[in-house]
Amino acid sequence: MAGVSMHNLLGFDSGSLVAFQLDNTSKLDSLSFETSFMKTVFLNFPHVILVHRTRITKGRSLYAFLADSPGFRTIGEIEKVVHFAVPKDESKESLAQMYKTFKEFNPDWAKIKTFLVEPYFPGSPTLSEAFPSAEIVLSVFHVCKFFQQKIYQFSLNNQTERLLLNALKNTMCSATEGNLNKMHVILKEFIKPDLLPQLNSHWLLADHIWALHRWRTWAECIQYFQGLEIISRDFAQLFSTGVSLETSISSLAKHVQQRTDGKKPPEPGGLKDFIRKLENTHNDDSDRLAHKRVNPVSDSCPSSSIGLARSQGNEPPHPEESTVESEDQVQLSIVRICTPAAAKLCLQEFAVAQKSVQLVGTNNEKINIQILEDFQEVDRKSLKKCTCNFNQTFQLPCRHILAILNSDRKVVQSEMIHEQWNKRNKSSDNNKPLTDGLLEILKSSYSASQDKSLTIMSLKREITRLLVDCNNEEFERRYNTLRELADNWIGPYVQVKL
Repeated sequence: MAGVSMHNLLGFDSGSLVAFQLDNTSKLDSLSFETSFMKTVFLNFPHVILVHRTRITKGRSLYAFLADSPGFRTIGEIEKVVHFAVPKDESKESLAQMYKTFKEFNPDWAKIKTFLVEPYFPGSPTLSEAFPSAEIVLSVFHVCKFFQQKIYQFSLNNQTERLLLNALKNTMCSATEGNLNKMHVILKEFIKPDLLPQLNSHWLLADHIWALHRWRTWAECIQYFQGLEIISRDFAQLFSTGVSLETSISSLAKHVQQRTDGKKPPEPGGLKDFIRKLENTHNDDSDRLAHKRVNPVSDSCPSSSIGLARSQGNEPPHPEESTVESEDQVQLSIVRICTPAAAKLCLQEFAVAQKSVQLVGTNNEKINIQILEDFQEVDRKSLKKCTCNFNQTFQLPCRHILAILNSDRKVVQSEMIHEQWNKRNKSSDNNKPLTDGLLEILKSSYSASQDKSLTIMSLKREITRLLVDCNNEEFERRYNTLRELADNWIGPYVQVKL
């Protein structure tokens, strides 16, 4: 079977290179291979190599080496692969043999300047020994995946989890120093101090991790991350449990052939062009921001720069993407300005505004807002005052104000927040003028049973009001409707008291 698999690897491409070893039972023990297409890609783009590792069985992994130099653009990430290998195991000896074979297949290996690897990459020491002149740096893709998985593991509430994941996505697609610093602050705001060490948020402040990623436009970042997700999924499926290694290797070879057959490897932009791009990635944000397309909010509100910085010439965002960015900007501005208790109140209001806002009428001075409730009036000039009880009681931006900000693609400004809720006021939340017990409720954890109980109580009060505030004819109609609903739901055999 191993012999057939090797014949297939060599058969579809006369320029293929294959090295393999068999165990005592003549089964495939280790393998390294690359096609002529892969070899040409490496010759054209040898400077930065991403090592993508997929666990295929216990103690076994598929290693894919991908060209990742600045300016290397392809439709699919599979076209960037320059080498595949399945070592016997992940011992130092097996990995050293894998790297040795890679070097034998690619005599220009000394041109590699950087290897991008996943966090806690098992072969880093051996990789350094094999390629002493190359730097080993964490891969932005794998760092992003690490952060995502940790955020999921922390079991945050849905709203906070969504906020952090969207902020992370925005930062990955515009990894300026300013955005990375802000993401670092956001994580400190929302993740408990005892969990922060697990997150390794200091990676956001390590500029050498992001230097080889900043050259990509917003659209290219999305394509890059999605492309690596796709090949990660494809590799995992090709090496699914229960399938022999020989069969999986044959499927992988066929997969590569189908996606590269008839295609011409991209040409390099030249060494000088590469060096220029590489140097540009180390420029500070002031050089980059000088060419960015500023959104309408940032034009008038420099302090609201938590939003994304896009380089000039980037593709405009998809309408749905723009909406998400606008929502994220509003949420992040709330977190940046407000104390934790105030931020929690405002984020809850904004969640309502996102789901059910309807702009009812406007004029030069005021905007009428209705969100499944009575009409409210908002002061158009300052966006600081609203006629609703929330704004009157807490003097914070309510769902109506936040709905307007989101609609106008604006963010919360410091002057919209009463001094008592502003972070620049150093007094603690405990000194805020809250009603008795409200702060304790705000700080308490979510309880499904308590939430259900409050919902039932609220429904009871509303039903009682609807039954009381009507004439006799309307009362009979509403009561009979409720009676029918109760009988159909629970059953007429159970007497339900209404």
